Amino acid sequence: MKSALWFLPLLLLAGCGAGSGSNDEAVVSSGKTLYVSAEAPEGGDGSRQRPFSSLAELERASAPGDTLVVLPAPLGMAPLEGGIALQHGQRLIGGGPAVVRKRSDAAVAGVSELASLPRIANSNPLRQRGDAVRLAPSSEVRNLVIASASRGGIYGINVPGAVIRGNDVSGYNTRCAVGFTVERFTAPTRLPYFGVPLVLPAGWAGIMVDADEGEGEVSILDNHVHHAACGNGIDLRIKGSADYRADISGNFVTELHKGPLGETQEFHLVHAITTQITGNARLEAMSVNNKQTFIGGPGADCEGLFMNLADNALARWTIDRNVFEHGIGGFSCNGMEAVISHGPAHGEMRINDSSFVDNPGDMLQQDNLGSGSTLILELDRVIVRDTTERPGSPDAQPLPFNLGECILVGSDGADNTTVLRVRDSDFSNCNNGLTILSGVSLLNGGLSDGLIDVEVVDSSFRNNAYSNLVVGVIAPLRELRLRVESSDFRGAGDSALAFKKINLGRIETASVDFGGGALGSRGGNCIAGRARHDATTEGLDVLLRGNWWGRAGGPDGARLSERRGSLDTGAPLGKAPSRCGVP
Repeated sequence: MKSALWFLPLLLLAGCGAGSGSNDEAVVSSGKTLYVSAEAPEGGDGSRQRPFSSLAELERASAPGDTLVVLPAPLGMAPLEGGIALQHGQRLIGGGPAVVRKRSDAAVAGVSELASLPRIANSNPLRQRGDAVRLAPSSEVRNLVIASASRGGIYGINVPGAVIRGNDVSGYNTRCAVGFTVERFTAPTRLPYFGVPLVLPAGWAGIMVDADEGEGEVSILDNHVHHAACGNGIDLRIKGSADYRADISGNFVTELHKGPLGETQEFHLVHAITTQITGNARLEAMSVNNKQTFIGGPGADCEGLFMNLADNALARWTIDRNVFEHGIGGFSCNGMEAVISHGPAHGEMRINDSSFVDNPGDMLQQDNLGSGSTLILELDRVIVRDTTERPGSPDAQPLPFNLGECILVGSDGADNTTVLRVRDSDFSNCNNGLTILSGVSLLNGGLSDGLIDVEVVDSSFRNNAYSNLVVGVIAPLRELRLRVESSDFRGAGDSALAFKKINLGRIETASVDFGGGALGSRGGNCIAGRARHDATTEGLDVLLRGNWWGRAGGPDGARLSERRGSLDTGAPLGKAPSRCGVP
């Protein structure tokens, strides 16, 4: 993989995107500039004075490297129909003022205030399979309004150098074509070695880029994708031997809903922004200032951000200043999900300075379901709050996920490595705060899981309905490492901390260090449940030295529960540390 410096030329390339001025003047290009207008009479020559009257004429007359300008037309006129397929290096530009404008919160506004817009559509499913715009290598689509499409708004495969910027895309996939499909996976259960195999489809996305060979860079920037009844928002699918870098930034995705699949089924998946990496593919992606809101519908499996890996794939996705609000759906609705479906894939996701608020199911999910796979999640300055599912302890559920947790860390594969790092972050008003579960499915090819390594520093898991932290080991695990320091676990409805080995759970090496242990935690945590316990353990030895228990002198013994394990609460603090404020 290339270093992070690859983003510099990519951002410079994308920097010529839609601004506040006019886009209908000739743009610097290696070819000619041609114009098209929904208001133009037939017989035009493609000039600014006599534009073409159809996209078909524009496409036939153009050559690689040309700039194609769609002139704005009054909203009362039908959009230019039939879609358009671009050639190498072509730029398809919407004329007139910028159709997408930045807001102060880094989302983007719509186009309702503009009386004339550069609008195109494609209602013909036989014409380029219903896509409104087909990309080509080094092509650009900017400042365009996709009013409707039988399938995708903007689509391309193996289009290195493509730039998609400042477009308004809505009303797509009217025929509800299958698009993104989650790679086959085995959903874990609370029964050791037993899982449920699943394949889940979603509708075709408003903006989708595929690659299955070669190297390249793509930019998907500052787009408004919205109001679709059967489709994802922005999908990037990298497979085969492709090695790609992507900048997916500044996009606002909203009002996406589930739709019918054929005549008898429904798509329940609705994803705002998705990356999928399979085969031997590689992806390095960056996302800054995206927003997802009002995604889903009754019963939907909605996702704000979704990363899916399988096979021998490798991906790194860095996410800064993301905002997710208002997931609408059933218990499987998530603000973010990173999942390895099968195989020895390697995935890394880093989320910084972001917030995830108001959602039914687990807000953040880290699901390592491969075999010999590695999944790493790092959270810095992240706020998570307000899930609505409230089933209580995962120990009592047949499917121990999608319970409304703030964060779920799950590994259900053979000899996997699962790593979570949490720093300076806050998680509240969920079912459970942080839930860590380990199990093994026989369908993933092994009898024992590998390593779960979690570190929490300077963070808060407070006022969650059941527990603020849960650790459950369902099947054999080689090593558990949990280090927690200077963090707040007060106000849980049942137990602040809960540790349990379930069924056939067995751990070869376990280090649970909230202070005074081999992992080097200095303690300084605040630990106090509300209704029942401060801490419980069944089958695990937990070091909890040097912490604050809501009172001087250490915990109340009646608020501790130890079965086949121990809670070492020695050297308690005499007053609350600064992280925890006033007790």
